[in-house]
Amino acid sequence: MKSLFAALIILVALIALAIGVPLILQPDTGGFLSGIGVVLGLVFLAAGNLLVLALNLAFRHFYGAPRWLRVLIRIQLVPAAVSLVMLAVQLYDSWQEGRAADQHVALYLAIKSNDVGRFDQAQRQCGKQCSSDYSLNAQLLDAADTRAGNVAEALIRQHAKVSTELGQATVSLRTCEGDYLADLNALGVAVARHDASMVDELFPVSDKGARRKALWVAARLNHLDLVKDLAAKGVPLTIRGPILNENDTLLVAAASGAALEVGKWLLDTQYMPVNAILGGPDPYPGTSPLQALMRFQSSAPDSPRIKPFLQMLVAHGAKLDVRDREGRTPLQEAIRMKDKRLAQMLLSVGAGKSSLTAEEGKALEALLAQPGPLVSPPHSGGDCVAP
Repeated sequence: MKSLFAALIILVALIALAIGVPLILQPDTGGFLSGIGVVLGLVFLAAGNLLVLALNLAFRHFYGAPRWLRVLIRIQLVPAAVSLVMLAVQLYDSWQEGRAADQHVALYLAIKSNDVGRFDQAQRQCGKQCSSDYSLNAQLLDAADTRAGNVAEALIRQHAKVSTELGQATVSLRTCEGDYLADLNALGVAVARHDASMVDELFPVSDKGARRKALWVAARLNHLDLVKDLAAKGVPLTIRGPILNENDTLLVAAASGAALEVGKWLLDTQYMPVNAILGGPDPYPGTSPLQALMRFQSSAPDSPRIKPFLQMLVAHGAKLDVRDREGRTPLQEAIRMKDKRLAQMLLSVGAGKSSLTAEEGKALEALLAQPGPLVSPPHSGGDCVAP
């Protein structure tokens, strides 16, 4: 029995070495799991050492131990102690992370309730890690997203702000037509949800970039009242792009959501160019409102505002034969995308076929001969914002 016990100890030690050492020595290929082999190898060696140590202690208890075994046990105690300490630290960190996550959820629910008393209590119970993971600015974003005006006011008193600096929390929303609004800050969310009182509350603590993007979102979602309000607050209608200075006017933002009221107002009162800007702060030609409208049509093909917006652009002089950066006219792009509905709309407002090759002409005939596209149901997958 003694020899079998000793053989078991040797076998366990050899298995741990046979698995752990190759994992540590294997070449690191880099990438997302860089270093994982070393970590797994050390885990196997640590676990093997602990198991062999336990077996050696049992062997000494039942059969006694020669001097060399007592020395080996003392040596094994050092890495065993280190492993246990590291395990204890890991377990403590995991407990702290779980505790912080629970505090985070409690604080979010308090924000959502818009109860300042409950929010204050949840904020006091939010420990160091919770506070580190859930900053005041991130809390303000959730207050805007849940229309919690009272809590937003309390956060602003604590110096929360709307910032476009790197690393700030954002949220992405989807319109009820299926269009995607990416990386919105708190002011952008308030605009997207058409919450004028929240916009008034957040505007003074929003930086220039946040205000600029908010105006772009308001134009895209056809919130003409908010476009005018933001302009009255000092955001220039002459911005070029939502973030950086590009050659895209606010009319491009309106076309990006087929925002009829905003588009009409920009054309009739602000006289914005109906075609792409060829020279400006960006060395590349800008996006034309027509191109922006076509992109919107690809994400929300059933929007009833697309054709009227297209007709409005054409009525104001939009060129239908202008080529994009790939050298294609809108009609050629519709043929390439096999989009019958868009091709029909372009033809109905006067798009010419003269620029088409013989092959494209045949493809257009085949496309128009296809059965009509089915109308998709409106987006209803949970929360959405109305354009």
